Amino acid sequence: MRRVIAVDGKVVRGSRTQTAAAIQLLAAMDDHGVVLAQRQVASKSNEIPSFAPLLDGLELANTVVTADALHTQHDHGAYLTRRGAHYVAVVKKNHPGLYAQVRTLPWRDIPLGHRTRDHAHHRDEVRRLKVAAFSHLDYPGARQVIQVVRWRRDLSAGKLTIERVYLITSLTVFDATCTELATWIRGHWPHVTNPDRSRSCNDPGSGPAGGACRSAASASRQSGSYFKNQTNQRQKRY
Repeated sequence: MRRVIAVDGKVVRGSRTQTAAAIQLLAAMDDHGVVLAQRQVASKSNEIPSFAPLLDGLELANTVVTADALHTQHDHGAYLTRRGAHYVAVVKKNHPGLYAQVRTLPWRDIPLGHRTRDHAHHRDEVRRLKVAAFSHLDYPGARQVIQVVRWRRDLSAGKLTIERVYLITSLTVFDATCTELATWIRGHWPHVTNPDRSRSCNDPGSGPAGGACRSAASASRQSGSYFKNQTNQRQKRY
């Protein structure tokens, strides 16, 4: 079984002060939610520059890395390929050329690869996954395109919503089954970060900055059970 690493960013609850922005962390977690690595994101930046440094200290060979659409960056794809890792990456309209490529494939002619149906919380939900091999995608190492379609009916209001999500992966048809892909896609989103103080702050010592960091870490630990409960109850997007 392949090792799966989810890269996810979170804002530390309670870390915002009158003089400082909220602390933002980027973490790498295994499929049990165990934090393998964590970095604080620079206050005037975003998660993108922290992606490679976060993973530099981890063994990535033959792993599968999942991340939100923000990290569907050519540099990230090239980095993972150099490290011997595979990826499953979400494609959205912020990459218009790539999005047009994957959206306009003849999906009606592509056979269904995986289907699930869930009934809970007054909702009936069906997820359908299709996979197409594609060797000319404008993304480093991409070998397959994935379409996930979710039909979700609110049984109380009778409202039906349909969502289509597109992803790309460096895995070939011989590397992973449709069931495995569906599991990894849906499994990425439960992971939440419960940061440790020493990882959250560059200098947790004395002074206003240290006090803010200690307060942030304390608030994060206190909210840990809340995050776990929300994780268990959250309906996954993919």
